Amino acid sequence: MGSSDAVRFRPKEVGEALETLESLRVEGLNTSKLAREGLRALLPEVTKAEEKLAVWNQFRAGEISEDAARVLLGDEFETMQAEAEQMEAAVADDTSDLVQ
Repeated sequence: MGSSDAVRFRPKEVGEALETLESLRVEGLNTSKLAREGLRALLPEVTKAEEKLAVWNQFRAGEISEDAARVLLGDEFETMQAEAEQMEAAVADDTSDLVQ
């Protein structure tokens, strides 16, 4: 399934639940928005540790956008970024001692 393909599979009980909620809301239910937000919440949970490392490396190499990396890594993006900055600062400190 490509990234532009619509999510078409809905188990019967999920479809029924969506229809019920939609019937209860006067303004209706934006299922596309619900699906996007649900995926945004679930993707970091289902992304394995080794996949997260690969995502981080792809982001650092400029192969994927920061937005895509943030979606897949969730809160871990900030942690990984802070660790990378600390490592870069430590390397810079070590090499500055050699230059003196």
